[in-house]
Amino acid sequence: MKKEDVQQGLKEILSEKFKLEAALLKPQATLQKDLGLDSVEVMDAICLFEEKFNVEISAIGEFNTSGK
Repeated sequence: MKKEDVQQGLKEILSEKFKLEAALLKPQATLQKDLGLDSVEVMDAICLFEEKFNVEISAIGEFNTSGK
């Protein structure tokens, strides 16, 4: 899977589930500080990312941006 495909999938999840505007969803945007997700929403997003891409994200402390 290409990086662009992953970034597009992340944008789809964030915009649909959390009603975020596409203009906010930049690769360097942090989930909490820049996008305003609370800790429960971050965990929900991570679960959705794991489902969509069939992966397990174990380094949650490092997973804080929308596309890096």
